[in-house]
Amino acid sequence: MNALHLAEQATLGALMVDPHLPVQVTGWLRAEDFAHPWHASVYATIRELHTAHEPVEPGRVGRELAHRLGYRTADLPQLVDLLQAAPSRPAGRRYAAMVLEAALRRQTACQAVLLQAAALSAALAGHSRPVVRTARQIDDTLTAAETRWAVASRVSAVPAREPLTARLTSLGDGVAADRIMQAHPPLDLAAVATDEAALVASLASHHAAIPRTVTWLKPDALINPEWRAVYSAVLQLHELGEPIDAVTLAWEVRRTSSRLGPGPATRDLRDGIEVAASRDPIHAGRVVASDHLRLTADRAADALRQCAANPGIDLSDVLATGHLLTAAVRDSSHPLPDIAAAPSDAGRENGTRRTRTATTLAMTR
Repeated sequence: MNALHLAEQATLGALMVDPHLPVQVTGWLRAEDFAHPWHASVYATIRELHTAHEPVEPGRVGRELAHRLGYRTADLPQLVDLLQAAPSRPAGRRYAAMVLEAALRRQTACQAVLLQAAALSAALAGHSRPVVRTARQIDDTLTAAETRWAVASRVSAVPAREPLTARLTSLGDGVAADRIMQAHPPLDLAAVATDEAALVASLASHHAAIPRTVTWLKPDALINPEWRAVYSAVLQLHELGEPIDAVTLAWEVRRTSSRLGPGPATRDLRDGIEVAASRDPIHAGRVVASDHLRLTADRAADALRQCAANPGIDLSDVLATGHLLTAAVRDSSHPLPDIAAAPSDAGRENGTRRTRTATTLAMTR
């Protein structure tokens, strides 16, 4: 038995011995907040009796539970354990708040896979709508959790009212998100580094795309250390109005190597720029933006799971952190268009995608 199991038992025991407790907790505590399925069934029975203005006492709860589940599944002797778990002077509302806190932490942790699945869906679709839509749903879920917790912890006396869209991030959404994640391999960091190199190399030939790229991609965001130095050189030369080609970039990278680290070998730099000269920098940028969106979502998901699982972090802070992480993922989707590419654009991008194999060979040589 762990602390949560004991808190659930004590909550149910207190509800059956304190006639004033049901009215205090049934407005914000739900059956699905109980981790143990049998406890959830007992609470659902208690809540139905209270709603029907029937007495919530052990004998009545036992009869209704047996009617609901059948005598075998109802396992009525366990009701004695519930009564024994409640102290002689039970603090039932506090126990119920413990149950709710654990449930909200589980619910918050479940939002992590939704973030990852939304980022993956956006990368596959080529536009930001899956992330924007899912971020809104997660924010609604977190806001509903904040409202329920405020009532349970007596910060607010207003009954919790859950936004309609919050119900969309239910177990069904979590199952669908898991299936999406399982159907696709995890993000390959080596492939991300290759995509970054291809984008930077294409900018050496398509200078007009530099101002647009720098608005969303900063040098320190690149995970490819060699081409991060090249990207910094591209931005430096562009800012100074200097020519940008393989020769000037090789020289600039050499000049800044002590500060930014060495770039790729000169031959790899030259060959990469030559191969990427025919690459569409807009498409290359979308590929990198999709990669970085998934990176951000993966990191945010890990942080959210760790935060929700840490009992030393106050639940209010956990929920506030969830909002911040959701905003970070949503902001990372801004470089992607908000709608899918038109058929003509998609065809052009598919043609460009066929050059990726050759580019990969040049970047990894």
